[in-house]
Amino acid sequence: MGMFIFSFASLILTTILGYSTLVASYVLMSSSILGIIGAFVFGHMADISGRKIILQLMLLLGTLNLFISGLICYTPYIIITLLLSNFIFSGVLPIVAAMVTDWSEPGNRAQCFSLLYLCVNLGFSIGQIFAGMLFYDHYPWIFWAQGIAWLLTAIIVGFFIKDDYVPVKRKVKTAADPNLDATLISMVLKDKILIGLILALMMLTFVHMQVSFMVPLQFNKLIGLKATSLMVSHLWLINGISCVVLTPVLTLLIKKIGILESILLAALIYVVSFGLYGLFDSRLLVLMIVPLWTSAEIIVNTTGGVFIASRSPEAFRARYQSLSGFAGSAGNCIAPLVMGLFLVNHTYMQGWMLTSSVSGVAAILLIILVIASKRTENQL
Repeated sequence: MGMFIFSFASLILTTILGYSTLVASYVLMSSSILGIIGAFVFGHMADISGRKIILQLMLLLGTLNLFISGLICYTPYIIITLLLSNFIFSGVLPIVAAMVTDWSEPGNRAQCFSLLYLCVNLGFSIGQIFAGMLFYDHYPWIFWAQGIAWLLTAIIVGFFIKDDYVPVKRKVKTAADPNLDATLISMVLKDKILIGLILALMMLTFVHMQVSFMVPLQFNKLIGLKATSLMVSHLWLINGISCVVLTPVLTLLIKKIGILESILLAALIYVVSFGLYGLFDSRLLVLMIVPLWTSAEIIVNTTGGVFIASRSPEAFRARYQSLSGFAGSAGNCIAPLVMGLFLVNHTYMQGWMLTSSVSGVAAILLIILVIASKRTENQL
């Protein structure tokens, strides 16, 4: 539930603070860069010092930052706390994903990640109901309410979560685990298919980010701020409900096909969904198509982490899961900058067609990865 502000960041920058779309894109790009750094820094700390202690530290720092945000939310200084929020939050999910990997086995890992994603989106959909109501009439409370949610999470983690992982700093390198002194980069560079997947995930995140970036800006011009804030909250509410309803169904449907093939299917769904956004300028259509692109979002987010986990050594799990965060943050970083520049001389409809085209490029890359993966399996 504590994800209120990320859905309203572009509106905060353009309406509350009065910045242009281009300036807002630079701020969001900076936020994503910090997200990349945060995912790697906190992932590394979690592998070295322990998952639970670093997770609690991040949640408490995030809580303090959000309470300060509510006090300065009408001033330009809010940009600093927005950036810090993304820096901290980007490290949360890689650590949680690493803990789920620690507790699960290869046979049930996909189901565990699906359950994790379902829970995240259930909370997200509930949070968006409150966020939509708070943003227009009680703006500071979107920060304070998120801070309360983070604080409650820290308390729950402290009392109810047991961390069985033995931190790297307490391990001794053995013949069975010779990679403790290796670096993440040296490990990843050995896996060309993983590198290709990260590039594909970056493109798909670029595509998904346009919902948060373009929809509020596009409809603010058409229907005004108050109606747009409600529309955005309804959009993310539908998205969250769709995640809760569709995640178990899709988990069963894609269980018998490969992970890379599943992500390829998601890319093709994005091509169709955002292609329709580029053809029809309709608020009703935007909301009706949400379950369609949400199905692609579910597939990407429930399978990408499983694929990465299947290729990660135990002592590198949080750092490897930060690769998913890296792909997401890199896509989010590029998305507002590229689209902000594109929209200077183009329409929102043309922006959606560009978005659909990027999905198509990702689909082509995934086809190549599927072929390469099958060749590798045949050689083995």
